[in-house]
Parts: sequence; C-alpha cells; structure tokens
Amino acid sequence: MAETENAILAAESAAMDEPAGSRFLAPPSEPTSAAPDKAPVEIAQLEEIERPARADNGLRAAASLRDAPELAGSLLHLSPKNFRRYVERSEMGLSDERKALLVAFSLAMAGKSAEALELAGNLKAGEGVSESEFSYLRSAVEGQWKGTRAASASRRGSVEVAMELALLAREGKRLLDQRDWQAAAETLSTVLLEDVRAPWPTDWAFTRSWGERLNDAQEHYRWNAKGKWPAVDEKVKPGDSLSTIRSRVVKDVSGLLMCTGLIDRVNGIGDRYLQAGEQLRIPTEPVSTLVDLEARHVLYLFGDEVAAVWPVAIGAPGNDTPEGSYKVGELIPEPPWFRPGEPMIPFGDPGNLLGTRWVGWLEEDGSSTHYGFHGTWEPETIGQAVSDGCIRLRNSDVEELYKVIPRGTSVTVQL
Repeated sequence: MAETENAILAAESAAMDEPAGSRFLAPPSEPTSAAPDKAPVEIAQLEEIERPARADNGLRAAASLRDAPELAGSLLHLSPKNFRRYVERSEMGLSDERKALLVAFSLAMAGKSAEALELAGNLKAGEGVSESEFSYLRSAVEGQWKGTRAASASRRGSVEVAMELALLAREGKRLLDQRDWQAAAETLSTVLLEDVRAPWPTDWAFTRSWGERLNDAQEHYRWNAKGKWPAVDEKVKPGDSLSTIRSRVVKDVSGLLMCTGLIDRVNGIGDRYLQAGEQLRIPTEPVSTLVDLEARHVLYLFGDEVAAVWPVAIGAPGNDTPEGSYKVGELIPEPPWFRPGEPMIPFGDPGNLLGTRWVGWLEEDGSSTHYGFHGTWEPETIGQAVSDGCIRLRNSDVEELYKVIPRGTSVTVQL
C-alpha cells in the first residue's frame, strides 16, 4: 500500500517516537475516493517523479534557496521518507545545514521529534538557515507554535511559507479536536487557500484530506445558524415562504446574490415549516467558487473563507477545462444532455453523462458557454482528467452545490 504522502498525515503512526511533553496530533483519515491520475506514488518510484514548479521560478538561480517553490511544495506535501529522498536526489545545491533543517522539520511534523532533534539538534540560526526557518523548526518539535514570526526575518520565501502552512494545518487539527469550530474553520481555510494560490504544484491528497477536515468544522460554523458569521436577521411573517423572504432580503441588501436553498441550508430548515415570528439568519458576504484544476477540487467561499471543498474530475487532454472567470447561469435538476449538433439525451438514459444536476457557466458578459458543474454516474472518475471540459462532481456533492449557489455567482477556474 502506498505510504501516506503528507508528513502531517503520518503523525499518528509515529506517535511512539515522541519525547515526553511533545505530543503531536492524530492525522486526518486517508482519502477514500478515487485518486487522480497523478496521485502520490510508492517510494520506489520516487526517482521517476518530476515536480516542475508553476512558471519560471528561478529555482537554481536563487543562491539562498529561500524562494524555491518546488522545494517548498515538496516539504509541505511529501512524507519524511519521500522528502528526504527528494532532497538527496535534487541538484539544488542545498547546504548540509539546510538539508538537515528541512528534513528535521518534515520529521517533526510527522511526530518524529526524537529523530528530528538527533538530526538538527546542533543547528543554529545563521548557519545557512534563516532565523524564521529555525523558529519554525523549533515550533514543529515543541508542538506549541503560536503564529509569531521571527522579528529579524526581512522577507519570507516559499520554503518559509510552506513551513508556516504545515504548522497552521496541525494547529487547525488541534482546534478541530477541541471543537473550536470557528477557529478550526478559519485556520484550515487559510491553509487550503494559500496552498492553491502558492507558486508550487498542488497535491490531491493534501487538498482532499484537509478539505475533509474543513468540511467537518464548517458544518458546525458556516452551515450552522448559531455560527458568528456576518449576517442580517430576518423575521418570518405570517404567510412567508423562503421565496418571499429572499425577495425582501435582496431588496434591502444592495448587490447581494441569494437563493432559497442557501437560506434553507444555513438555517437548517429542511422539511420543517416556517413559523411566524422566528428569526432567520441571512449570510451577507458574497458567495464565490474557485476551481483549482491542478488540485482537482472546487472551493466554495463566503467572502475570503472556504466554506466547503469538493473533489472533481476535469477536462481530458484535448478537451481541457478552460481557465478564466465565469458566473453561474442556468441551474437544471435532472438535466438532459447533448453535444453540440447531436440529438438530446434525456435524463435517466444510460448515454446521459450529466448526473443529477447541472450548474451552467456564463461568460462575464453574460453570453453562454458549454461548460459547467455537473454530477456523474461514474464516481470512480472523480480526481481524473476525463470529462469533455466540464467540472464533474459526485452526485451528492453537485446536489449540495446546486442548492447553495445563486445565479450570478462568480466561478474562477485556475491551473
């Protein structure tokens, strides 16, 4: 069986390596859905891995290697064994001190603090190691990082950012275990957003595992009417329906995009009847979605905070999902399907590939496209590059998205 790639996710199995007083946290569970076609590989295959950075990052030209996206992404995403092998086989010109520091950090994040101390116990800041990196290593070993950066650090390179994200992910897991839902959700949202926006390649297993943890936290926070998120209160009047409530709210709150399903979801209405006099909470932050083609996930956001994460399939080579900015147009339950110029295939026909819901995309000028979110009858394809260009979700996930995404919502697709 393939080794767990992310060092943080390996912490539980390595708990016996911890010195007294340095207890590290249990990892998220392993992904259960189908892995993408560029999923993590066995250690024996590591020599075949190529990890190109996004765009030209000047990796070998960076004398200090503080701004090394390829190295940073590997530190954040790989297990200690795979990361050590990656470092040893690289041609980046890393000093022995930097190798020791980075491998020790990876070990510490996996709960192997004794091994980390043995490897890097004699290191000092200034010996090829920045003060902030040394501080992050200390925090990884002690398990007590508070988010304070070294005052002497003039700037943070990619490696330092990756170290901070690894520590943040562990902190998010601790907060989740303590049932501090809001803090856990905000912390893990930061980790996921910074990872998909970073200059290094993203990783399916990392996004999947921490996305699942964020979804757990948000179920008690953003998708709970008792959560302390930005909202307006709306009192139910006699004879009100969700549609009439929505109409009042969008009239009163300028520019707000809202749908009845979103009001239903955040207030936990479900099958019950509205009661005159009860207070509903209406979220006021703009809703948006971010599709990361490399991570093969879609992120649903309120404002700048990720509220839900779902794995997806993307366009197959030659039918690539186009990058760009779109907005939500047509929403169709039980959609028929057709390719341009071909007969329509009704919902329920084995030849209809759209699953249970269709969420169409428009260009920013309002013109139609042939792209959108949709479900699938082949959930094993999630994580793969197999569609005709659309973003494919499991039926249960696209049904949830369909419910809470208003028409006009921004859709950003990035590589």
